Amino acid sequence: MLSYPVMNNLTGSIFLLLQKFSSTMNLVVKNIRWLIQARLAGISKVSGSEMSVLPVVENGWLFCTNGKFHSWGSMDNFHHHMKENDPTGACKIVDARNGMVLPSWCDSHTHIVYAGPREQEFVDRIYTV
Repeated sequence: MLSYPVMNNLTGSIFLLLQKFSSTMNLVVKNIRWLIQARLAGISKVSGSEMSVLPVVENGWLFCTNGKFHSWGSMDNFHHHMKENDPTGACKIVDARNGMVLPSWCDSHTHIVYAGPREQEFVDRIYTV
């Protein structure tokens, strides 16, 4: 098991681990204090006032396979999930040590061509202006 010192954000480290191990093995990040932008229940879309809610899984884990996020959840069901998806115990395990992970933190609607402030656009989207 890999272990890192406590950090505010392990996203960069996890990205590097995904690049390194994605073609050869599965990767699990456990003991995540806040798994940001993740929901335990599936949804089809987010719009309007729902966009002002930042979903968080507290005390969670993240399972990656073939370089992609496969599944995630609460540490309450971690051992059950590992028995199902990694019965041989061969995956690489990273202990987030109560850090936060932002696996899907991106805004695909921001373009580098425009260098001005865009905060109002995000507020407008939340209130469906």
